Amino acid sequence: MALEEQIKEIAEGLKGTFGVAVKHLKSGEEATVNGDDLFQLASVFKVPVIVTLYRQVDSGKIDLDERVEMTEHAKVPGSGVLRELTPGLELTIKDYRTLMMMISDNTATDMIVDLVGKDDVNNTMLEFGLQRTKISTCREILFELVGLGDVDPKDRTMQLWGETMRKIQEGIISRPSRVKMDVVNVSTPREMMSLLEKIYNGEAASRTSCEEIIALMKRCQTGENRIWRHLPRDKVEVAHKTGTVMGVVNDVGIIFPKDGDPYILCAFTKNLVGEDIESTASKEVAEATSRGEEAISRVSKTAYEYFIT
Repeated sequence: MALEEQIKEIAEGLKGTFGVAVKHLKSGEEATVNGDDLFQLASVFKVPVIVTLYRQVDSGKIDLDERVEMTEHAKVPGSGVLRELTPGLELTIKDYRTLMMMISDNTATDMIVDLVGKDDVNNTMLEFGLQRTKISTCREILFELVGLGDVDPKDRTMQLWGETMRKIQEGIISRPSRVKMDVVNVSTPREMMSLLEKIYNGEAASRTSCEEIIALMKRCQTGENRIWRHLPRDKVEVAHKTGTVMGVVNDVGIIFPKDGDPYILCAFTKNLVGEDIESTASKEVAEATSRGEEAISRVSKTAYEYFIT
């Protein structure tokens, strides 16, 4: 059975919407399912950010060895460790970059976005011909989820987040009844596949920079149950970046089989939970995440077996 047909079967069995783009980098063979649909990137947006960072390193605008102070207002909720550390800490831009890509640290990410400029990231994607890719910040995504999208949190991000989450948990206020997760911080499977191909070909930045990006993505420590789950660890390397937010489970990467040629897999999900965010229980979110991860892992296994065996 053709690869695209096999992926369609998996997509049809998922409670939600599945978007997949796969490309064998030697033969050029592609398979897509909902490849041109918009999906919420979640932390996958950190790939466009790292590309823009390295382009500015290449141009001499940014020095990765420069130290930058983490202030209290720079802290962002969600994944990572920096939000737990004492303000005043000074790390190199290289360190923040590593935390962003290895453990998806949100504070490190938004500090990098502040350095390179969100508009510069979006303009870089437009230069690449990625017309539908538009990134936000971690702060903007998370605050939108709890109804703080119109608030400027610059001076008290963590305090404002904590107060809001406490009020939600105590029933004082409610989460927004509906959140449009496919409007901001979005891309398509096909456009992300194109970006990864540019990285692989050394076209997204200098060849050396692209090699460093791939090396970083090979050290990603999140999403073990997605692209990686059913692949033989002794026969494959995976350079990838995951993304997760309520009702969204993603993973995009370049797979390097030791006994075959590399290929790209971009897998996105949405609508894994209902649009009524307020009434969605945490157990339902966990179950939805598990379903999304299993679908991605099955597509990954299918692509591997199709190209390699």
